[in-house]
Amino acid sequence: MRKPLICPIAYPDESPCSLLLRASESNGWKSPDAFISAYGVHSSKKTYSLHSLITNKNHWQKVCKVLGIINRVKCYEKMKVSRGSNYDFLGNFVKYKSLKLKEPSICPDCLHEKKYISSMFDHRLITACSIHHIKLLSECPACKEKLKWSRKGLLTCSCGHQLDSFKSISADTTVTQYIEEVIKNKDVSTLDLIFKFFEAFEVFFKNINIATDQHQLVELAGKSLLEKQKVINLLSKHVKKTARLYGLHPRLILSPFLSSSEQEINKLASSTLMRLVKSKITLGKTFNSIDFHVNKVSARKVLGISSFLTEELINNSLLEVKQQGKHRVQNITISSINELLILFTSTGKTNKPNTSYKTLGHLSGKNSSYRISFVNLIQKIKSNEIKFAKTAISSGILSASVQINPFKNKQFKYTTVTELAQLCRVHSETIRFAVKCGILECIDPKKTKGTSIYIDKKVALHFNKKYVFTGEIAEDNNCSKSSLAMKIMASGVKAVSGPNVDNGLTYLFKRSDISSLDINKVIKMKNYPTNAGRKKKNQGKFNFNGQDIPLYTVAHQLGISVQKTSSLIKKGFLKESLNNSRNKSITKTSFEDVKRIQQDTNLVTLHQASKSVNENETTFLKHWVNSQYIALVENGIDRYIFRKDLAKIKRFKKKYVTSKEAGEITNTHRTHMLNLEKQKLIKPAKLLMSGNHKINLYKREQVLEICK
Repeated sequence: MRKPLICPIAYPDESPCSLLLRASESNGWKSPDAFISAYGVHSSKKTYSLHSLITNKNHWQKVCKVLGIINRVKCYEKMKVSRGSNYDFLGNFVKYKSLKLKEPSICPDCLHEKKYISSMFDHRLITACSIHHIKLLSECPACKEKLKWSRKGLLTCSCGHQLDSFKSISADTTVTQYIEEVIKNKDVSTLDLIFKFFEAFEVFFKNINIATDQHQLVELAGKSLLEKQKVINLLSKHVKKTARLYGLHPRLILSPFLSSSEQEINKLASSTLMRLVKSKITLGKTFNSIDFHVNKVSARKVLGISSFLTEELINNSLLEVKQQGKHRVQNITISSINELLILFTSTGKTNKPNTSYKTLGHLSGKNSSYRISFVNLIQKIKSNEIKFAKTAISSGILSASVQINPFKNKQFKYTTVTELAQLCRVHSETIRFAVKCGILECIDPKKTKGTSIYIDKKVALHFNKKYVFTGEIAEDNNCSKSSLAMKIMASGVKAVSGPNVDNGLTYLFKRSDISSLDINKVIKMKNYPTNAGRKKKNQGKFNFNGQDIPLYTVAHQLGISVQKTSSLIKKGFLKESLNNSRNKSITKTSFEDVKRIQQDTNLVTLHQASKSVNENETTFLKHWVNSQYIALVENGIDRYIFRKDLAKIKRFKKKYVTSKEAGEITNTHRTHMLNLEKQKLIKPAKLLMSGNHKINLYKREQVLEICK
């Protein structure tokens, strides 16, 4: 590998892109790309790009060797532990989108003085020079195009104009200085929070059609931590103006903040809404001239409801879904969200409702005793069938209070499965089976919450009056119920339901038929056929030749209860057979899929896996599954991972440890590793991303070295 004629002097605080640009310029090449092609790192198949060189440590070291500047300028190394990898920016692990690796910014005054571009300018939050108090130049004033790293020289645009010939714009750099200190102190959490504030403001102003430059957005992001009240005042003014012009609800306008995963950003939106409650705000009549994307997650946070209730509103056309092209994420139209918010919201002061009102959250909660679904409530409110008290703009729709008089008496009209089972003196699964096979009629799930079975009280009483289970007869006559059913059928009484009738759990008879018998003679009966009952255990091999398998057989084969087996159908692991039989049955294919996972020797349960690496299940999921390091396999009965993945984790843990494990090795608290990081005695070797949480990993050998 030949060396260039001129090797530039390297500066410790210089951007790696700047170094390559200076090397290219001093050797007379038209761009860094051309320079890299001539002197850069090569493989047998390709020449590495500028981006690849400054994010791959091995490639960068080879370039530095060519230029004779080893260990003087560091690259932005890509950490490759998990998907969505971070980059090492001056000792801070940051996202790729927070770096300016394609479109740089420069300070012309700094270039005149230092003749190079500082690495600090490569972060998107640095939009001004704190030394000269001017805005950084990110586009050419002549051609109006964004600056590129791939250009002829430091002060030369791709179009040929000299960038130092244009007048600089002065700027307040208080926030810039604060962010620079955060970067130098390696306060990654604060840096990440400021960048998320920046992104939220960027989307906010884009949604309401207000043009802003990056410096203004960064100023607002920084002041959200430094001068929060000023930012709230500014947001309030923009929200009030947008609501008046376009008729948008304040919660919808603030959706970029409400939908954030950061609690501090949510608090900023909540504080702004509380301020708007105290002031008068007018909503316009139309918003046809404005539109932006709101996904399902943002929609539920803006409305203040769960993801399940959001899906219910979508399925019942109360929220309108808009498809953004083929194979793209579905968005909710802002008009349908706005309509619901305005329906429940009062812009002035709200009077406290009396005790006859209950909130939507109370009425639609899982533990509510009111037999009405959330969707039905919304529909009745929209059609003015029931009264409700409007809420303040700072609250979601679940805080709206509804008059409960229309529902008060309804809670006494229905009987639950458990209540009827107690009345009939049988297990609740027997009542569920009676509903399934059509002997007992239940309330239409659309009229209730849709997740539980309810029976009309009159129907329940009539059922108990007309039918009787074997257990009740045996209990009343103090005899064994195991043989009583066969004796009754041997006496000429036909069972309505039971094991040999429709595969029911318990035999059911008509009370009128039982009353015609001398029950004492039936109980004393000795010589009676016994082939009417269940199959004997020695006959217990099940026949799987058909395509449908009875539910109780599936439960027996899987080694779980019938109730849990039914839950696998709701979860989608088992598929119910669509036949005309009264008995619930499962398709053979879905059963075999669940059974195959349960018996697969290549899988190990989550409990066993976590125990083998000395972690609890929650920690195991966070470290290895949520970070997408390994895959999780489920069949509804248990959770599993592949044995080869477990071996992979064990190999990984031999080399790397978490801060908690490092604390156990050094006999200290896990936070001791953070202190050692600040003292530059150790640094993370790898990084796992579990959702929005970062997990630093250290080399085991370095931790053991500390113990010495």
